[in-house]
Amino acid sequence: MNSDDFFEMDTLPKEMVVIGGGYIGIEMAQILAAFGVKVILVVRSIILRFVDRDIIDVLMATMKQLGVEIRLDSPHTNVTANADGTLNVNLKSGESIKCDKCLVAVGRPPNVEPLALNNTGVQIAKGAIVVDEFQNTAVSGVYAIGDVTNQVTLTPVAIRAGRVLVERIFNNRPDLKVNYQNIATIIFSHPPIGTVGLSHEDAVRQFGEENTETFVSNFTNMFFSPAEEQHKQKSLFKVVCQKTGEDNGLDFSHLKVVGCHGIGKGIDEMMQGISIAITMGATKQDFDNSIAIHPTASEEFVLFEPRFTNY
Repeated sequence: MNSDDFFEMDTLPKEMVVIGGGYIGIEMAQILAAFGVKVILVVRSIILRFVDRDIIDVLMATMKQLGVEIRLDSPHTNVTANADGTLNVNLKSGESIKCDKCLVAVGRPPNVEPLALNNTGVQIAKGAIVVDEFQNTAVSGVYAIGDVTNQVTLTPVAIRAGRVLVERIFNNRPDLKVNYQNIATIIFSHPPIGTVGLSHEDAVRQFGEENTETFVSNFTNMFFSPAEEQHKQKSLFKVVCQKTGEDNGLDFSHLKVVGCHGIGKGIDEMMQGISIAITMGATKQDFDNSIAIHPTASEEFVLFEPRFTNY
């Protein structure tokens, strides 16, 4: 099955294997588990490789609590059918996992083949249409936006690229182009994950260890206060900063926020405002100058103090 077939299911299997550790695999594995299906998530290497690893640790703990069995570093070779209608998911290790259904969520290549672009001068590289920063292809007057360009494969990004292109071509704004930096995204896992900008590791690679400072907060959302301990979801927020000047010990204006990452209830609604702040060039001091909204989880983003830094 693929993700389209998932929505055509009219009965629930007892056991199901989900192959793939991206957005779709993670989200659908948890949905199935919440419905009572025994789910085994099979992943080639690690899940959500673009997400901060501390956040993934929290996610994996929650997934296991939900009953999802996670097999990391378990590439598969094929899926074969049995006479009784069950399936075998065969791993490179030689192991075979028997299940009722198998959902393959390993991603989809850009759907450019039906366009027969080999008959044109439009260039293809790694299965995607090559464009410049203004969405121009190699052929004048031919443009490409969205997943076929394999730039950032998110629906709002394609919508934005289309609007910007229309403005540039038809509304006399020749210098207008999409900024593909600091694009916020949400993984609708349980709890959800929000991320925007650079991770700590990315910041270290770009600016150096000595010019990177990351603030971390681990906490339990107050929403879960009345719940029994085993039902309380943990939250983890990170603010990644680039040092742009000397530390004078008085404020944090020298720390430019270059990334924010979080897992926990409500992060999907918080991240849009956070992304605006980062896009505007906010500093750690700008975050600190904001008064906390209590009692909310979002107040954690403006209450970080130096003694809470873990890096």
